[in-house]
Amino acid sequence: SDFLAVNLANLGAKKADRYMSREVHHYVNLTKEVPEVRTEVTIRYPGFTNAYSDNYKGYLRVLVPGNATVTENPLDSRVERTGDLTAVGTKIILPAGGKTTLSYTYTLPRTLLAAGQYKLRLARQSGNATLYHITAETAQDTTIASEDFEATENRATWTGLLESDLDLNLTTLPDLTPPYPIEQE
Repeated sequence: SDFLAVNLANLGAKKADRYMSREVHHYVNLTKEVPEVRTEVTIRYPGFTNAYSDNYKGYLRVLVPGNATVTENPLDSRVERTGDLTAVGTKIILPAGGKTTLSYTYTLPRTLLAAGQYKLRLARQSGNATLYHITAETAQDTTIASEDFEATENRATWTGLLESDLDLNLTTLPDLTPPYPIEQE
């Protein structure tokens, strides 16, 4: 199954991490022969520099399955295998009032889609709630069935604050009632 954990560690002397907001967009493209995943992590540091806050210094780690192949990651990041996972780590320096978005792309082995099933485990970082937007897309001649995702034809979405670890599942099925496009003038 697929796995995603986003961990932001404060490296500075001041406790600026309590002011940080995080948002994760995770797009899973199951239309390709080799499934491809693109994850974007947006970090915002609202406010102004003062006696209690200055530049935020942190380390962002994005953890994905160990059998994933990381194909795109930020410059100066470090990719390493840690147990059953692959970690991509990046140092961050963000001024007060600043925002940054870091993008990661990786491929998954086709074997993760056993019998048309896709499973994603989201692991929550303790101490904060992060807003997640998950989108999965399958081939045009399929439809998605899921109790976890909101599915419309071959696209499924889930959005929410991750308050605890979460398992999301979907199943791809043949589309027996595809849309019938009619030309309109």
